[in-house]
Amino acid sequence: MENIRDWMRPDAGPRERTILPRPKAEAKAKEPTETVEPARAAEPRRSAKKTVEAVQPALSDVQLKLVEGASLLLGREKIALGGRSYNSDCSGTVRAIYEYAGIDLTSRFSRHTGNGVTRIFKMLEEEGLLYDTQYPVPGDMVFWDNTYDRDGDGRWDDELTHVGMVTESYVDGTIRYTHFHYGRNSVVVENMNLLTPNVFKKSVNGRSVVVNAPIRIRERDVTYPINQGLTSHLYRIFGKGYLMEQG
Repeated sequence: MENIRDWMRPDAGPRERTILPRPKAEAKAKEPTETVEPARAAEPRRSAKKTVEAVQPALSDVQLKLVEGASLLLGREKIALGGRSYNSDCSGTVRAIYEYAGIDLTSRFSRHTGNGVTRIFKMLEEEGLLYDTQYPVPGDMVFWDNTYDRDGDGRWDDELTHVGMVTESYVDGTIRYTHFHYGRNSVVVENMNLLTPNVFKKSVNGRSVVVNAPIRIRERDVTYPINQGLTSHLYRIFGKGYLMEQG
């Protein structure tokens, strides 16, 4: 997705996921919910806070390099890494991170048509590297559909409109991913949780925490509830780009 600004979020709702890029039925919005912890009586202060365990399999050197590259791009408006410049968009961000780890995602772009997101998706599909899970691992690419109305027809029929990369994954379902945020016009880290797809925010230790970040881009003259269009609703699939054959 290139040169789109100003985020917002309608809800595509839970749906069957497929690896094959084929047309989907128009999604029906499901009202997300916000969970709030009930009030409790004051308890004695504890010396340590409960932490959530990360899903941390043994990472390859390439995966570690990918996570490092993602951290170097945080907050950047202009995408440049390793002495090279890239388009300031979602596919440019993922390309930069992967090339920092020695993987050229454009090596087979000429075999496919479509935008950068679609071409990357098709490359992974060719090698059988797309997979659906609630517990991805660092370095995995993550694809979304319908993050904006690409063809302007007012329907939720726009496949493969956004891509990012997973940097952290936890047993409670929390997924931290790096991507180019068009509203902020920079690279950011946000949350997604496929175990609780209809939760926007929840209260943790008295503070509000985003569980599933909004990802739908606002359209002019169209108003949607602020809690719709969450990452969990528009999620398509993950891909192990670090296992791609080079050359």
